[in-house]
Amino acid sequence: MAVAAEQRPHEDRSDCEAKTLGDLLYANMAKAPVSEKEWVRLVRSIARGDQLALHELYMQTHQIVFTLIVRITRNKETAEELMLDVFHDVWRRAATYDPANGTVLGWIMNQARSRAIGL
Repeated sequence: MAVAAEQRPHEDRSDCEAKTLGDLLYANMAKAPVSEKEWVRLVRSIARGDQLALHELYMQTHQIVFTLIVRITRNKETAEELMLDVFHDVWRRAATYDPANGTVLGWIMNQARSRAIGL
């Protein structure tokens, strides 16, 4: 059986070696953190059908989402599938996001946690 040459999204970055979620969150402090205002702008754009906004949100958050799910499920393949489900839900539910109920990252991570423990 041949090994696929294509890398999975979470495997193509050097900061994937982080041991904790905190390591991922604070791994590259030289890079300016994304403000909550920017997160909300992305979610509102997604709610209007902006696929590029979804891609941007995914690129900013997929590593931490994957890490949480794999730590709960202890299975990378399952985590990959659930991570895709989470971002599909973000796409479908973006219009329901309410900043008064918490941060965008918290909203996404709650979806990831719920999917992971709901197995």
